[in-house]
Amino acid sequence: MSIIVLISLLKVTSALKGYDCTGISLNISTFSLSDVADCETPDLQPVNNTVFIQLLQASDYNMMKVLQCRTVPVWDPDIMIALATLGTTTSSQPQRRLPYATIMPLSNNQILLKSETTCILNEEHCINANGSESYWFAIPTDSCNFSEYDVLYEEPAVKLTSAVPTEGPTLFVVTSRDVTFTPTRTSDFALCKYTLVCTEHPKLLIMETLPDRTFPNPRHQ
Repeated sequence: MSIIVLISLLKVTSALKGYDCTGISLNISTFSLSDVADCETPDLQPVNNTVFIQLLQASDYNMMKVLQCRTVPVWDPDIMIALATLGTTTSSQPQRRLPYATIMPLSNNQILLKSETTCILNEEHCINANGSESYWFAIPTDSCNFSEYDVLYEEPAVKLTSAVPTEGPTLFVVTSRDVTFTPTRTSDFALCKYTLVCTEHPKLLIMETLPDRTFPNPRHQ
């Protein structure tokens, strides 16, 4: 009698074993077939709207204009003749100003010059390794750090949301001849009075706005 009871219990429960062939370890899942629910899901179409966005990138560096002053010797034929005739002569060496752009790390108070010389940013003056002098004006800082963001894209985009507000992701779709990207919203980030949308890429953010209300003091790439 005990054997018959055991067989009847085995018939009540069914199981399906599945093997994951992509991994090196065994992966077994058990599914109950005794009470199968309705698997049909409603066909919900996403809601799409055209919005104006700015795709921002949080940067680790900033660009700054540097003025380098260098003393250059002048080989004047008249000076050389006077030197050979009289034995002595005097002349002044003119200075040449060479403006160029350099990078400035945002994480510290330093600036990297073209000569690979590292200087203190707030001092606005530095002596290069080659003896020339460099000058610059420090960028004014603000509490919102707007200068730390680059604008990569500034055009309309298609915003896709779920028909059920609490379900499904929010995507911003841009497809054109030159640019194609589809970032997904993960959370929101408040920057002063602006609301930025965080994406799956840590340094890429989106601001949904209007053409006449763009991000203040942007750096366009």
